[in-house]
Amino acid sequence: MQTVKIQTGYSDKSSQNYNSNQYSVSLEMECHINGTTHEIEDAAAKLFGLCRKIVANEKSAKAPQQAPLRMNQPDGNDLPSASSRQIGAIMAIGRSIGLDKSQLEEFAGTTISSTCLSSKAASRIIESLKKKQAA
Repeated sequence: MQTVKIQTGYSDKSSQNYNSNQYSVSLEMECHINGTTHEIEDAAAKLFGLCRKIVANEKSAKAPQQAPLRMNQPDGNDLPSASSRQIGAIMAIGRSIGLDKSQLEEFAGTTISSTCLSSKAASRIIESLKKKQAA
């Protein structure tokens, strides 16, 4: 298992009545992964989506007449976090096949939490665990 540091940022500029405002944010996080590109892509997309959301919230707070950026646009830049139900399923299936949390994270190649897992990544882990359970 490797620790990967992901850094991303987002900025946006709005103009109204000859005035302009610049909004920007940069974030960094560490995730434990097995090195697959899917895990890195999911974590980076999730972090970038969070940057967009923070900037959108700041813009809407400063200029309430402007509509905030919608986070669930179908542009692929925002992945929803793993749900508590998905995390629970991962833990339950893991326990049923005799894996403790550290063994489960080693199997999954990442930290099992909604802060490090997208919904898509959690679904892949659940499917892998079900296959292992059926074997």
